[in-house]
Amino acid sequence: MTSFLKKESATVKAKLLDAGIVFGKNPLVREVYYDLEKLVITIDSDNSGQILQVVFDNVRGFRCLDEGDLLDFWDNEFMTDNWLFEILSGGWLDQEDKREGFLSKTLEFREFLICGVHDCVSVITNTPPIFEIENIALNSKG
Repeated sequence: MTSFLKKESATVKAKLLDAGIVFGKNPLVREVYYDLEKLVITIDSDNSGQILQVVFDNVRGFRCLDEGDLLDFWDNEFMTDNWLFEILSGGWLDQEDKREGFLSKTLEFREFLICGVHDCVSVITNTPPIFEIENIALNSKG
């Protein structure tokens, strides 16, 4: 599925990605780990009893922003009802590409966006993410 998001200066085109896990409405970015070889973003589901690690190899760059710094994305249900996207155009990669000397777009790197309840992570890489699912015990009520 692809959606277009209108922003004041540009249109963002995004494609929904399937990680093989169903999250509720409030996924939480729990951890961001980077060691020069890979970037691992740990996502906590709000209701499934599963933790998802989204692993990126060959990372060119990444940024973590509070969702409040991306307010222009949130007036579109496509973005608020989902959490994992490939940004096809109009995102951070295109913003950086306007700078002289920026090579990532010319080298065919791609942009991915993970939207959490409080934090969102943009990733520039030339490989798609790998997903690792971990089951956790939910607290029982009783």
